[in-house]
Amino acid sequence: MPTSSNLYVDPALTGVSVLPSKNNKFIATDVAPVVTSQKETGPIFRIDNAAGLLRKYDTKYAPGTETKLVDIEVDQTLTYNCVGHGLTGYVTDRERGAADAPARPAINKVQQLTDLLRLEREIAMVAAIDANVTATASPANKWNDYTLGDPITEIDAQITTIKGSGRKPNAFACDEAVLRAIKHHPDFRDYFKHVDTAGTYQSLDGAARGLATLLGLNYGFYADVTMQNTADKGQTKSLAPIWSERFLLFYMEPNPGFQTGTMAVHVEWNNPAEGGGLIGGYSVETFREAKRKSDGVIVTNYYDPKFLNAAAAYLFTGVLN
Repeated sequence: MPTSSNLYVDPALTGVSVLPSKNNKFIATDVAPVVTSQKETGPIFRIDNAAGLLRKYDTKYAPGTETKLVDIEVDQTLTYNCVGHGLTGYVTDRERGAADAPARPAINKVQQLTDLLRLEREIAMVAAIDANVTATASPANKWNDYTLGDPITEIDAQITTIKGSGRKPNAFACDEAVLRAIKHHPDFRDYFKHVDTAGTYQSLDGAARGLATLLGLNYGFYADVTMQNTADKGQTKSLAPIWSERFLLFYMEPNPGFQTGTMAVHVEWNNPAEGGGLIGGYSVETFREAKRKSDGVIVTNYYDPKFLNAAAAYLFTGVLN
């Protein structure tokens, strides 16, 4: 087992841990961008953007007098607590010896552990969306019903709803199956048939950009191969997409902070006890396990997903047949 005397923070493998997944397309930190904190816990100071920043103030002032004080009420009811998440794996001496490149097994192990941590974060993010976003609907005519379904009109109609939060939505998030259904919808294809002669919007990345453009949004995120095996260990696998048949319309601040009106953030703590020099919120430590004839790898990160402005989102559920 690892001890404080034989643990080594590996900067090179830590760099590997923050690389994009080779197989999965996770979007939790796109939907709720990262705010880095130097403390494990602390208060969150947020404001009601609709109430505080859309109020008319008397801005006139005479020479020799002071300008009016803007006294915006600050909500201090929220706090964050960055919980540690970590996993351990082993690379055996036999496995390392059989590899063409000796470093490859350790790199593969770090990528596997990091993807499992990202999977857990993705599951937690979707659960938090379900728990916090109260403006929801399930379309009566599903979006893969190409006769009656009308996804573009239904999504567009909720932009006004979100504006009541003081922010206009600028992003959407969904599973690739939902995006694929919209991509093949006759209405979507009709919008671009005269301008997309090169078929740009027929790829998933292109369809995400096209749908965002069509709705007047800046960002389109879709999860791909983000699936959870819900079967117990040793049982036949049972895979289910984490985002399932959801479609989230929301406001995301690209430079997030607690008072920006963004829907949600991930508060990440760079724990100084685990090297301090975390890269992208992750730390990788290695150790020698002589009895196992193996090198151990530990990947950790600390975060807390927090909803700051749940009114800046609208959630469609059960959008497909």
